[in-house]
Amino acid sequence: MNLMEWFLWKPERIFAVSCIFFPGYFIICLFRRKLSFVLGGPGETPETVAETIKFIKEIGPDCVGAPLGVRIYPGTKVAAMVCAEGDLEKNPNIRRKYEGAVDFFKPTFYISSLLGNGPARLVKDLIAGDKRFFEPMDEATPEDLSAVRAVDKSDHNYNANMELVEAIGKGARGAYWDILRKLRSV
Repeated sequence: MNLMEWFLWKPERIFAVSCIFFPGYFIICLFRRKLSFVLGGPGETPETVAETIKFIKEIGPDCVGAPLGVRIYPGTKVAAMVCAEGDLEKNPNIRRKYEGAVDFFKPTFYISSLLGNGPARLVKDLIAGDKRFFEPMDEATPEDLSAVRAVDKSDHNYNANMELVEAIGKGARGAYWDILRKLRSV
């Protein structure tokens, strides 16, 4: 029995697990009632994203982080894999918001080009408004980023979510996802 079958057979078992590594390069982590997984890794396709989101909905956690893109750090196997793919400047799987040469010390992400031109829109469409999910933010240019974040309350980027910043300023405490979950239920 593989790991996916183990969970599909008895989905409540997921609550006993802290981190699971699946062969498809995505990670699921559960902290109490919050589930997180990373989409867009090597080989990710619209079909694998749909399968993952369907599976997560079946498990039924209280809230779900659905970030898009694997952060590339220097000296890691992911960095070596990306470098082996050829010219970093022309690699369609690399996403970044800075100018100049690709620098893995700066925020650089791998998002499978197999997901097409609008991977965040694809994920949002598959989530279909399910309020348990913290959706990925649509891509924007650095100039548009602050304007997009001001109106996109689905974003769970805790360093730029104004709704979260305001709640903490008013005294909210705890995990960022739990604060956002409570704000949604008010």
